[in-house]
Amino acid sequence: MATRERTYRCVGGPCDDMLHTVCEERRVRLSPQHDVAARPPRDEESAEYDVRRLLAPDGRWHEFLVLSTWTSMQATVWLNRRQ
Repeated sequence: MATRERTYRCVGGPCDDMLHTVCEERRVRLSPQHDVAARPPRDEESAEYDVRRLLAPDGRWHEFLVLSTWTSMQATVWLNRRQ
C-alpha cells in the first residue's frame, strides 16, 4: 500500500514559511532543524502543526501546516499579512 505524501507550507511558529512533507499525518511536531539528523531538536525549538485549509492570498482555499495553538482565523490573517 502506497503512502500519500504531500508538501505543505508552515504558517506561524518556529517553522514559519518553511515547506514540510507529511505522510498522511494530520498533526506533526516540527523544529527549524527537522532535516538535520546530527542533533535532535530541543523542546523550545519545536512546535506542533496541524493540516488545515485556509483562504490564501490568491483567493483560493489551500491546505497549510498551521501552528496547532492558533485558530484558523489567526493563521489566515498571518498568512495574508505576509504577502
